[in-house]
Order: sequence, then structure tokens, then C-alpha cells
Amino acid sequence: MNVTYIKYFHVALVFLTMASVTVLFFASSVYVRTDYFLKIKKKKPAWMNVFPSLEKMHQWIIALFYVTFALLTVLVVNGIVYAHIMWGLRWLDQPKLLVSFATWVYFLVMFIFRIWKGFRGVELFTWLIIGCLFLSLSMYGAYAWQ
Repeated sequence: MNVTYIKYFHVALVFLTMASVTVLFFASSVYVRTDYFLKIKKKKPAWMNVFPSLEKMHQWIIALFYVTFALLTVLVVNGIVYAHIMWGLRWLDQPKLLVSFATWVYFLVMFIFRIWKGFRGVELFTWLIIGCLFLSLSMYGAYAWQ
């Protein structure tokens, strides 16, 4: 297998995953903000009226979370394969790979909490927002370390 194809596939996956994470971040933020306005019984800003109900948003965000986690899983596995081909066993001490793996573990824990514990609503989406920020910083850090 040609290493160039693995690299191009990895770069395309990075862009696709980051697009998914960006949409997940903003959708989760809107959900949390809308829930806040409903709880304090205050009228939400006019720009928030274009979004669907909380129930519909919840379904979409959960589906997007599953897609994002799948993309992130493929991205991490592809990154490990590419790193192993490029660096041999020296990839184990690369900070960008370790941070990417730690980010994947964070999303795995949220995925497990979602499936086994029924983690949902504002609590899940608040942790998703934190995870999206962590993932964005780890992606930025990965390119800053090069």
C-alpha cells in the first residue's frame, strides 16, 4: 500500500472529522442555551427561533455524536497505522499521537456513558462541548508540534 494514499486519506479524514466536530459543538451549544432559556422562563433571542425543538435537536446531536465518534475512531486508527509506517516504533513517544489518543479515550468514555448509563440532555451536551474544545485544541496542538 502506498504511503501517500494513507496520508491523503488521513488528511481528508481530519477535515471531515473537524467539520463534524464544529457542527457538533455549535449544535450542542445551541441546545444548552435553549434549555437554559426554557428553565429560567425567559424569552430566548430571536435568532434562536430558527432551530427545531429540543427533542428534535437532541436526536440530531446524538446521531452526529455517533458519526463523529466513528470518524474519530477511523482517524486515530489511520493515524497510528501511518505513524507506524513512517516512524516504526518511535511513534509511541510522539506527543501529537498521545494527545489524539487521549482525546479519543475521552469521546469513548462519553460514548460508553451514553450507551450504558443513559447519559443525555444538558449534562451530555455540556461534556460534548468540552470534548469538542479539547479535540480542537489537540488538533491545533498536533500541527503546532510539527
